[in-house]
Amino acid sequence: MDATDPCPLLRGLLRETLEDGALSGRRVALSGPLEGPRAVLAAVLEEGGVELVSEEPEYAIGPFARELRGLRGLVEPGTVMGAVARALDAPVVAVGCSPVARMVIEAAAGPAVVQALLRRTNLSLVGRVVAVLGYGEVGCSVARSVRALGAHVLVVEEEPLLAFAAALAGHRVCEDLDPAAEVVIACERAAAIAELPAGALVASALPGRLPPVLGVATRHGIVHAAGRDVLGGGVALLSPAGDGLAPEAADALLTLQGLALHGLADEQLETGVHRLAAELEEAVAQAWLERRAVHAQPERA
Repeated sequence: MDATDPCPLLRGLLRETLEDGALSGRRVALSGPLEGPRAVLAAVLEEGGVELVSEEPEYAIGPFARELRGLRGLVEPGTVMGAVARALDAPVVAVGCSPVARMVIEAAAGPAVVQALLRRTNLSLVGRVVAVLGYGEVGCSVARSVRALGAHVLVVEEEPLLAFAAALAGHRVCEDLDPAAEVVIACERAAAIAELPAGALVASALPGRLPPVLGVATRHGIVHAAGRDVLGGGVALLSPAGDGLAPEAADALLTLQGLALHGLADEQLETGVHRLAAELEEAVAQAWLERRAVHAQPERA
């Protein structure tokens, strides 16, 4: 395994898995721009005989594909409800339910979201009150990252177990948004955000997390008759598919998606929501650890 390759799992584990020809000739649609690690995924799939298409696919990777009809299977990068699978009348593999995917997101999402926020605003978080809405994998990672930069973190979480986890991590926790918050990062769907001070910065970590009135606002726009700096008009700092993550994190997530696609084509799964097979998750974890071992080996004279 090449220690300098930013996508060793895609070029290693996934490429080897596709050598059995299970995806040869299959028509597959991919969501998102084909650049960075996603371009590597596309190249590896094509090497495995996949025909990448934008119309009439048999299989698809990405939440956009929920609206497609005639699919034989869907790989959902996030989590998904059974109603989606029934509407598609096809099996759906929810990669976001994978423990490995959740570990990757919890480790990598926070730094990616915060770096994107700082790049777009040139804002210092030291001493500021930052409210993190939701304490799932993304919210946990974001809260940890902003605290590391010197912010006073407020976690807004109604679910008791998640609120308990946030409190154990040392965060101040409440059910409602504190009007004193200077920066708000929505990691779960936000309720009304009307009591913030004028000029407060509101950002969405993932798509669809802001109320419509905020989602359509423009930067430095006026919301509820008070100044709100809605970053990018509500455009998400991170995508469910992992766009914006560090390359090694995106490599792991996209490899999981590729393996899920292989499983859809290779197995006869019933209509409904399925989780990635445990042995595939273990294979990804083991391959990642082997890569770390390569990096950890000291140079010898």
